[in-house]
Amino acid sequence: MKRNIKYLLFTAIAVVAMTMTSCTDDFKSINKSPASIYTVNPVSFLYNIENVCTTGGEWYDSYDCKVRWCQHMTGDGWFDSDSFTFYTGGIGSGVLSDYLEAGSYMSHMKYYIDTNMPEDSAKYANLIQAARVLVIFRGLYATDMHGSLVYSKGWGLRSGQSSDEWENPKYENQKELFTEWNTDLKNAINVFKTSSNQIDFSKYDQVYGGDAKKWIKACNALRLRIALRWLKRDPATAKQIAAEVLSDPSNYFSGNDDSFILYMSEKQGEGHDFHSVGDMDCASKTFMTYLKKYNDPRKRIFFKPTNCTPDNIAKYNAQQTDAKKMLPTTITQWEGGSLSWDELENDIIYRSNSFSLKNSDGSSTNMCAMNTPQTRLWYAGYNDGTGEQWYPLVTYPDFCFMASEFVLDGVKSSRTAQQWYEDGVRSSLKQWSKLIDICKIENVDKITDAEIDAYMAQKNIAWDASMAKEQIYTQFWIESYKNNNEAWANLRRTGIPNYTTTIVQFEKPYVSGQLQQIPRRKKFSYANDAEANAANQNAAIKEMASDPEFGELSDEFGRFWWDTK
Repeated sequence: MKRNIKYLLFTAIAVVAMTMTSCTDDFKSINKSPASIYTVNPVSFLYNIENVCTTGGEWYDSYDCKVRWCQHMTGDGWFDSDSFTFYTGGIGSGVLSDYLEAGSYMSHMKYYIDTNMPEDSAKYANLIQAARVLVIFRGLYATDMHGSLVYSKGWGLRSGQSSDEWENPKYENQKELFTEWNTDLKNAINVFKTSSNQIDFSKYDQVYGGDAKKWIKACNALRLRIALRWLKRDPATAKQIAAEVLSDPSNYFSGNDDSFILYMSEKQGEGHDFHSVGDMDCASKTFMTYLKKYNDPRKRIFFKPTNCTPDNIAKYNAQQTDAKKMLPTTITQWEGGSLSWDELENDIIYRSNSFSLKNSDGSSTNMCAMNTPQTRLWYAGYNDGTGEQWYPLVTYPDFCFMASEFVLDGVKSSRTAQQWYEDGVRSSLKQWSKLIDICKIENVDKITDAEIDAYMAQKNIAWDASMAKEQIYTQFWIESYKNNNEAWANLRRTGIPNYTTTIVQFEKPYVSGQLQQIPRRKKFSYANDAEANAANQNAAIKEMASDPEFGELSDEFGRFWWDTK
């Protein structure tokens, strides 16, 4: 019991009022006490790290917040709130919980191997490094929301430690975290390159099937992502990392097959809220305006067409006695809804969520004019689907856009910034098209080469040196449609798109006459003395608060170290 209580030292900053269930509950009994010995294949720990997920995180962090903050989607009229920013303490708890649980598995994996099979521990070097890479990935999103984290001294009880510095770990600030993560990723690369006679964990690795060469590329992709977090605060360090990453093409992504993506069975989404995106969200006016303006072929993969054909609109309007429920004949099968609460009462497209056409056979046709997401992109098992779940960590197009930005800023590479950008856009279109088969999305045509060529030839899409960074950031915003944690991070870093940008213009969201801002971090409050590890929690908060840009503790618009002005 004492060990279990002390484990709360690492999870105390999670919101306890929010009940969360991990998709690895059945495995937790194995991991309760590090002193216990079980007959477990250590490779199963990697599988569980890859499958860490928190019920509620999809709702609060994603579907009701970040997809709207980034203006990819808006509410569907049923599950909405008149608060654009924070309306529950649960926001941000999911990414932290996932990070802490993944770290727990990683630490216990190494302890288990060293304790039960010390003579074979060298054979598990690649497995342990793959686990660490996944923890660092989750750590990036946890620090984006929470700032300082426990890392180097974290999860001590899961690794057989018992001293006070392990039981009451200090938090590391973002500069320390980025430094350690970059070092650990470089070390992982060296391990992957030099380790031999490794155990086979291909059946448990849902990313690369145990391919060490591809894990090396994933390490460098994460290093490039960390470098972008560093860019505003310390450009020299950021560019040094980017130069190292881009110095050897054999060690970084070269195509979509290298993308750092988790692929899981459709059953792994059961019991969780992956499917709820289809119940809660619809296309935003911002995103759909862009998708239609440039005839972006990803539109039909991102969203489902509505039933608002000219014939159905005419039939529907003929049945109405209330003029306020009439649908304009200009409405197409591709429309987005407003993000502005003040606009919704008079927004016929938004209000159409409850409209239906009565058919002669007694059935009805949904006449909602807003496009709903292709649910199987988010939950492959939706409506008896048999495709694969997928979760983008760092895709090849992501890497291209990151590389393009660094090369534009003077970092040397085998490709020009234009070449990186153009390959990123083309690869994004091809990757999303491939997901039609992977996720078994019904009644959607693949993207053709002719469509790609036509899209790439358009003004504002074709490379234009005078607006290159806006083009890079906009395409990154589109590519990050499902990875809304990274979309939010990049939006805070670059400020693009915004209200005046050329390619995509954000809508101004108003609530009760007040223009809403996008939150930049979670709200904080000091821990009381009775809370576990309170002294170190409060020390971390005080250190962050000493930065003038951090703002008041309860100010979600304050800035962390990496998010400097």
